[in-house]
Amino acid sequence: MHEEGLRHLRRRARIARAGWWRRRCAGAAASVLLILIGVAPAAGTGGPAGASTTATSIRFLGSGTGEADRVTIRVAEPSTRADLSWSFTVEWWMRAWRSANSTGEPSCGPGVYGWIAGHVIVDRDRWPTAGTDGRDFGVSVGRSGRLAFGLANEDGRARTVCTTGVDVLDGRWHHVAVQRRNRSLEIWVDGVRRASAEGPAGSVRYPTSGFTPRRWDPYLVLGAEKHDAGPAFPSYAGRMDELRVSIGTRYTATFTPARRPHRVDDRTVLLFHFDAAREGKCTTSVRDAAGVRDGVCRFGGRGGPRFVADSPFG
Repeated sequence: MHEEGLRHLRRRARIARAGWWRRRCAGAAASVLLILIGVAPAAGTGGPAGASTTATSIRFLGSGTGEADRVTIRVAEPSTRADLSWSFTVEWWMRAWRSANSTGEPSCGPGVYGWIAGHVIVDRDRWPTAGTDGRDFGVSVGRSGRLAFGLANEDGRARTVCTTGVDVLDGRWHHVAVQRRNRSLEIWVDGVRRASAEGPAGSVRYPTSGFTPRRWDPYLVLGAEKHDAGPAFPSYAGRMDELRVSIGTRYTATFTPARRPHRVDDRTVLLFHFDAAREGKCTTSVRDAAGVRDGVCRFGGRGGPRFVADSPFG
């Protein structure tokens, strides 16, 4: 090849390398800018594995039968970091209406495991077995719009606390956090502590021996009473978004809930963004951004759960 041709090829190679570096630097600069303003670079976070995602939430229809219309997350057997023991926080955003949650009402107080009589939102219950009752907890909402958080220790001693002064069945998005701080049981709604009382001492970690478990005992279940025990224990009908489970307590004073997705930190043991590629049936897994244990959508019943284009973040 003559000298002029060689010079032409070298010039084209230099131009190509320069273009590649410009694109690489632009991409890096954009990523740095996103991080500086507090937005993570795009990634699949909550929907089915391998799918690009958009801002959706998950909707439950309150079926309460057939092991359907719920999300199941196996947190024990084998044990995971999400098999909670002492102090912990479970939080999420919810949007629901009284017309769809019009039957159940929890009972509250010391010695009462009454949360399960409301429309069950979060269920880490265990089926009562002679000599091994307890080590479980759950959250529900009553037809009155009050929330209930109940817990029983390894001796079966229990308490349920209920909110006052707030109605979460008004069709608006609400941030809810339930906490166990040593023995204290707390419910926070939209950054305000709406219930607090001393509960039983002791661990709620899933027991490893001495009983025969029911199928769903080792699971954290969202949107339903996990055992389908009957109409006296109704399931939740409404939307849920940004469910995060943490070791330790997150909130000690009144705060303004951040209107953006959570990020994983060293206390996060489960995090579900519930972002999917499109609206419609949830029939596969939902991704745990913390990488501990993905959930499984059990589609059926009245046609839930479903991804819907509705989010507390606009």
